[in-house]
Amino acid sequence: MAGTTASGARPAEHVTEPTSTPSVSTIAASDAAYKGQCFCGAITFTIVTAVGDPPIKAYLCHCLDCQRFSGSSFAHNATFSAADVHITLGAEETLQAWKAKRASRSASAAEVPQLDDVLSTYGNDAEGRIQFCGVCGTRLFLYCRAGIREMRDKVVVPVGVIEDSYQDVRLAPSMEGWVKRKACWMPEDLGLKRMGSD
Repeated sequence: MAGTTASGARPAEHVTEPTSTPSVSTIAASDAAYKGQCFCGAITFTIVTAVGDPPIKAYLCHCLDCQRFSGSSFAHNATFSAADVHITLGAEETLQAWKAKRASRSASAAEVPQLDDVLSTYGNDAEGRIQFCGVCGTRLFLYCRAGIREMRDKVVVPVGVIEDSYQDVRLAPSMEGWVKRKACWMPEDLGLKRMGSD
């Protein structure tokens, strides 16, 4: 069930001070146009846009990076303004398991997990960064390399981590990129606008 953990419990509200983009905040989920979480529920997020607004773009990407990061033949992504994305710590029992594992490796069992402890980052601003859950490994946010001007202050979110994405037509792809890397078994023309390198 969306918004609950595997045991059916509602995620606890763990909030840390804003330290990076997207921001950490106490935005109520009911105010959000989109909600999402990682597989284990340790990280949840809301994307607050004007009600009914679609993402800046929703697209399929066939580039090798997206294939490897997604573990699939292509990635289905949505781009949002980074200022609209708000991240919180999620499921209490997941965080307790994280604390127990961490305590077994260090002296401090009373440690309170902070978002930066659970939200891991791969890469850097120059080459691009990916943020993922340090507990379950779910890829959550991608920031393109600094040189891509149209992606400045934007965040790319895999559509599959957005709650109920399968029934939200705002998230339907309107374009696809890197079609020269498209899997040979996929239809050549999906009727989508092509972007980026062919």
